[in-house]
Amino acid sequence: MSNYAKPESLVDTQWVLDHLNDPNVRIVESNEEVILQFGLKKPAFRICVNTPTTHGSIGLTTGLDPAMTLGCGGWGGNITSDNISPRHLLNIKRLAYELRPATRSGAEAAKAPSVLERDKSDARGISPGTLSDKIDAFLASRGFRQVEKPSPASTPRVAEKVTDADNPEAFICEDDVREAVKAGRKLLVGEKTIVTPSARELGESQKVFVQAAWPH
Repeated sequence: MSNYAKPESLVDTQWVLDHLNDPNVRIVESNEEVILQFGLKKPAFRICVNTPTTHGSIGLTTGLDPAMTLGCGGWGGNITSDNISPRHLLNIKRLAYELRPATRSGAEAAKAPSVLERDKSDARGISPGTLSDKIDAFLASRGFRQVEKPSPASTPRVAEKVTDADNPEAFICEDDVREAVKAGRKLLVGEKTIVTPSARELGESQKVFVQAAWPH
């Protein structure tokens, strides 16, 4: 008992059992096996070890992703147990090509060519040239200008850089877009340009936005 800084604060195991569901109780433990077993058996997806829960759960004193929105997982009726971060706001498009055929019967499987054999005999997918054209068309629809240079076909095309004389707009509203359309001019959009939702919708449909070069 003399090894503890505050022996008067010690409690017995029965007290711990009686207060397991008390949200105001925090248990400090040094035995890693006890911590592991507690973490495995406790019906929670975010358990803070020897740190204030309020700070640890939001990533302030732990290695968790910094967040003020905390998923509780299946036990809490949520679809995720993560700390909700900007990563969860990304919509990622994926093209998934077949790597292995679905399971077939023995006779059909024996006759089916392997993935490598099919790749040699049946060239599928998107060719590099077609993919490049698709990307260029998409960037053009968002205001990126492309520069065609009289260089060999193997030289990739790059987005035109904006000169230092071009100053991106600080703020763009719907009226600005309408005036630009009437005047037949483009609006230069930089990384700090504020564009209202209605202006962005109209500007993208009329293709009046030009993206400024990213600073180096």
